[in-house]
Amino acid sequence: MVGESRVNEEIGKPLARWINQRESQILDGEVGPRAPAWMEGPVANQPGGFSYKFGSDAVRTNLARYKFSLSTCSGCHTGDTRTGFQMVVSGGPTQPALFAGFMEGDQQGGPFIVKDSVNRNEVHKFFDLKAREEVVRDILTISKEVDAARLRLTRTEIDPIQTNQAPTQIFVSGGVIGDWEYSLPAGRMDNQFFSLNSSTGDLSVVSSINSPPLGAIQLFVRAAATDGSGVVLERPYSVWVMMEGDFRLAEDLDPSIQPDDPPPMVTPRPNRTH
Repeated sequence: MVGESRVNEEIGKPLARWINQRESQILDGEVGPRAPAWMEGPVANQPGGFSYKFGSDAVRTNLARYKFSLSTCSGCHTGDTRTGFQMVVSGGPTQPALFAGFMEGDQQGGPFIVKDSVNRNEVHKFFDLKAREEVVRDILTISKEVDAARLRLTRTEIDPIQTNQAPTQIFVSGGVIGDWEYSLPAGRMDNQFFSLNSSTGDLSVVSSINSPPLGAIQLFVRAAATDGSGVVLERPYSVWVMMEGDFRLAEDLDPSIQPDDPPPMVTPRPNRTH
């Protein structure tokens, strides 16, 4: 497919047509779309001095050509970024590694500037390490803006003879995950006296015959996210089992408050390639 630092001639026109057909998708995204199946190869083998770029007069918009070429192994690691394939070159056991300009910018805090390989009037700026820092900062900012998910009980004062509704309910407040499966791990604390609806979190006394002791007891509750993220919350909970003549002192918590939506992370980076 690629020889003598360019795409083979029989592939150039079909590839240009493919780029033109997906021009909007390529220009709208930070990363170019996956190459067509007939362009895929098993390895990007770059001999010494090899420099590749994809250029074609048949491509309607040069920026689409550039973004597609930059999203390929050979384009990103050679001609489009003015790199000798390796972005990080080992300096051996005693010397620091060498970073390509694509990674570290101009070494003075600014971007590494490369003239476009087809239209020399266009320039592209690279500083990948700084861009990675900004991505991490965005993620940390979101984590600060969203309340941490916490496992709660709506009520910590339980009437063991209440039968018209569940005495209390397990729920998750905060966070950004909306669907949970609740459980009372067997053999933990005083869990044996209670049953739990895994979907709703409703917690009830197992039976009036085997009711929990009056006064202070402890439960161990767990919630597992069902969105595939693998998040699990668990904690012990001190509960007061009410006796005759007791009055509730604590206010109930509202389980209807839904998890927050994460704030939008809009960080346009047209040169972000990976």
